Amino acid sequence: MIRTEDCKRAIVKWVAEHAGHVAHEFDGGDDTFGPDFEAPAREEKNWKRIEKARRGDPRAGRGWDAPTPNERVVTTCRAFDCRPYEDQLRAYVWDDGATILAVEVQGE
Repeated sequence: MIRTEDCKRAIVKWVAEHAGHVAHEFDGGDDTFGPDFEAPAREEKNWKRIEKARRGDPRAGRGWDAPTPNERVVTTCRAFDCRPYEDQLRAYVWDDGATILAVEVQGE
């Protein structure tokens, strides 16, 4: 069973593995922001779940278009906001009930 804490860990890991992505979402790649700009996104405590939808839920929207390795079926999609960015940075986490299948982080 996937919990919110598992999702937060996966988001923080994704941000760490994709250094520069968060800043790129805001500055378009022109290095406007300093090296510490992404630091808040690397702390689990800053991510707050704002939505959770299960397959078949009409609120799920685009969440079911997630990349799914090995054709696994997505059963849950969760959305998170990173609070220090004033609701301008969002992460989506998709799982099959037992494994996190994909994480996406994007500027809103």
